[in-house]
Amino acid sequence: MRVRALIGVVLCLAVLPAGTAVQSFDRLPPGWHRMGPRATAWDHVIKLDTKTKRGGASSLQIQSTKVEARSLAGVIQGFSAEPYRGTRVRLRGSARVSTLSQWAGLMMRIESPTVTAFDNMQGRPFQGTTDWATADIVLDVPVDAFAIYVGALVVGSGTVWIDDFEFDSVPRSVATTGRVSPRQEPVPAERDLLPAPANLGFEPGK
Repeated sequence: MRVRALIGVVLCLAVLPAGTAVQSFDRLPPGWHRMGPRATAWDHVIKLDTKTKRGGASSLQIQSTKVEARSLAGVIQGFSAEPYRGTRVRLRGSARVSTLSQWAGLMMRIESPTVTAFDNMQGRPFQGTTDWATADIVLDVPVDAFAIYVGALVVGSGTVWIDDFEFDSVPRSVATTGRVSPRQEPVPAERDLLPAPANLGFEPGK
């Protein structure tokens, strides 16, 4: 379990750069990027879905293209942690899943020069086939944090739809859900860091 969790931490910031071949069939809304290993990027397609949605005009669908899809795929966005330093924050989002061979989850990772706070719902995942359900991730933002990353991922084959994300500060009475680990790797380069969360409803053109 420990090895699997560490792999999840590493891969959740493996963001494919714009112009990578796989982007030719991805249909990502503004503000969002694909994440996952390059070697298995063709195992999943990511696009807006205007038919299966929780609210607004569309949801975001991550769907495997193979019966035995390998590894993971997902979406991510990063924004500045400065306005949230020293606070407790919550990512809330809705997901619907179909015929998952393994699992899916929301994801939040907070980076500081000294520690990483992380949760990808691996211990309480979406599995199998379920209708829309809402989940929360709650983490503390270190006082020296510089980036917050939020998103969702699916491991293995199947389909996940995500919609209606919310991000806000919460009281200390709300329990945290993830873990905090000392940094053991260099501080990653900031990629397309936004000043604030954007397009959390996965709407086209926003």
